[in-house]
Amino acid sequence: MKKIKSNYFFSNLNFIYSIFFDFSNQSEYRKVGSVSLFVICALIVFIIQWVAFIPAFLFRSDYFFDFIGTLTFLLVIIFALFFANSQDLISILLGILIIIWAFRLGTFLFLRVKTKGYDSRFSVIKTDFLIFFTVWNLQGLWILFTISSGLIA
Repeated sequence: MKKIKSNYFFSNLNFIYSIFFDFSNQSEYRKVGSVSLFVICALIVFIIQWVAFIPAFLFRSDYFFDFIGTLTFLLVIIFALFFANSQDLISILLGILIIIWAFRLGTFLFLRVKTKGYDSRFSVIKTDFLIFFTVWNLQGLWILFTISSGLIA
C-alpha cells in the first residue's frame, strides 16, 4: 500500500513538472518578461497550495481547504489581469466573471464547512501525509485546469 501511495505521489509531481515544461517556452502565450504568464500562474497556484498544506497537516485541519482554493483562484486571476501584456475588454470581462464565479463557489463551500464544523471528505485522509499532500496538489491541478482557458484566452 505504501508503494502505491509513493507512486501516486511521484506521478502527481511528474505531471505538475510536465505542465511547467510544456508551457515554459511557448511563444504564443502571454509573457511576463521572458517567462510565460501561464507558468508563473501555475507556480503561484502550487506554491500557495504547498504553503497552506504545512499548517493544515501539522494541525490535522481541513477547515481552510476550500478557502485557500478560492483565495488561490482570486489571486491568480488578479495577477494575470495585472501582468498581462494586453488588457482588452474581453480579458477584463473574462477575469471579472472568473472572480465572481470563484467568490460564489468559495463562499458556498467555506460556509458549508463552517456550519457543519468539519468536512467529512477529510476525516481519514488528513492524518496521512502523502494522501493529504496529494489532495492539496489535486486542488492545485483543478484550479489550474479550471482557470487555464481564461489564462490562455
